[in-house]
Amino acid sequence: MIKGVIFDLDGTLADTLPDLEDAMNRMLMQFGFPIRTRKEHRDAICYGAREFVRRSLPESKRDEDTVNCALAAYRTYYIAACTAKTKVYPRITELLSRLCTNGVWVAVQSNKPMAQTVQVVKHYFPQIPFTAVLGHVEGTPVKPDPQAALSIAEKMGLDPCEIAFVGDSDVDMQTARNAGMLPVGVLWGYRDRKTLIAKGEVPLAENAEELETLLLKM
Repeated sequence: MIKGVIFDLDGTLADTLPDLEDAMNRMLMQFGFPIRTRKEHRDAICYGAREFVRRSLPESKRDEDTVNCALAAYRTYYIAACTAKTKVYPRITELLSRLCTNGVWVAVQSNKPMAQTVQVVKHYFPQIPFTAVLGHVEGTPVKPDPQAALSIAEKMGLDPCEIAFVGDSDVDMQTARNAGMLPVGVLWGYRDRKTLIAKGEVPLAENAEELETLLLKM
């Protein structure tokens, strides 16, 4: 029986892409690089801010010094407007509330930098008593490394096998497997069904109602 759920943030709880896209395009314009399409931005996210920046730069400009300078600029733009256009997906807040009411621990783990992860979660979900809200800390591994997920399991006081890891990407599904948790994919985010099941079948939800049914029946 599932007693805890760890949620990815970007593309799972909230559509953060418009703010990520704006910040990245402003950085690219600042450095005189071509801006990118919505699809290009969507394909480049999920791997952390540094990798998002690296993948967004022209291939000939991905040396370490340029990435570092571009990352600093991108962070400045995103910090200033990380809740300008982001929207919570339909009925997600209600889902989180019902899980808590049913005695299920809930937490958030994102590859977004820690400060912005906390900022976005506090802004959009102030009433949800998350056990933990973890973003990426520079110098530590990003998902799919299981380290952060396992630290959340400890805070919940649960075995990893009692926890579902919910996300919209193959990175999230692999994180779940690496941590010994149950992977659950959502189809309203930034990756498609084929990507989510590329390394093995996982339960998939088309909307928040289906996700709630999956989680409460596990």
